[in-house]
Amino acid sequence: MPDLLVILLLFASVSCHRKSAPPAVSAPERSERTDIQSFLDLGPYDWTLFSCSGEIDMNASMFSGSGQYILRMRKDSVLWAVVRYIGIEVARIQADQDSLVILNRFEQTVDVYSWEEVKAKTGFPASLEALQRTVLGWLPYVPGAVQVIRSDSNEVDVLGKEGRIQVQATLAEPNLLPTSCLYRDTGSGMTAKGTQMLLSDTIVAAVPAERTWEMKQDEKSRLFLQIHVENPSFTGPLSFPFEIPDRYARH
Repeated sequence: MPDLLVILLLFASVSCHRKSAPPAVSAPERSERTDIQSFLDLGPYDWTLFSCSGEIDMNASMFSGSGQYILRMRKDSVLWAVVRYIGIEVARIQADQDSLVILNRFEQTVDVYSWEEVKAKTGFPASLEALQRTVLGWLPYVPGAVQVIRSDSNEVDVLGKEGRIQVQATLAEPNLLPTSCLYRDTGSGMTAKGTQMLLSDTIVAAVPAERTWEMKQDEKSRLFLQIHVENPSFTGPLSFPFEIPDRYARH
């Protein structure tokens, strides 16, 4: 269960088609666009607080099923989430600049992962910033140098590589949110592929409503996620209740 949730929360945010439009979201202030590299680094808009809820569908060798979640974030500070299965809380997650902490309600255990450990488990760069970018629907990780390989009035194709990680993405104008992206670890062969369909309303499209990711190490190790995002909000204040019961075993 802990390994499943680490992957689940890290890569849960590039969307596909949606069945119906979500309520309009009051978008935060847009970032000033100078060049593509700096715009991708900063993101299309500035934000301080974010919250949402929704459903998770997962298909993997370790587990297949559906669940529900509530998620809250404060920029550069904390990510907090509750995960439920058939209405019962199975996990509570908190991430900060140093670590990712998972309360496993089924087994009554608490697992603490440094970001270096999460990186080792997933094969991809991991940090609070990467996790928060993923939740917002941005590229989770932007290489230090991005090459534009095609551009028109509707979209931009980019390619980049930093260390072992190769990034290839198609980004929709004007916010440069990914409609598709592929991350490949050239050392291990692990890949993470996401696709996304955006609405023409840029305020609504600022928070994609349905997201899919497929991660693959080999044919025997695959993970498919579909995340439904509901009630997105950039307003607060938000609380982040997280207490570790004394009876929980610590790993």
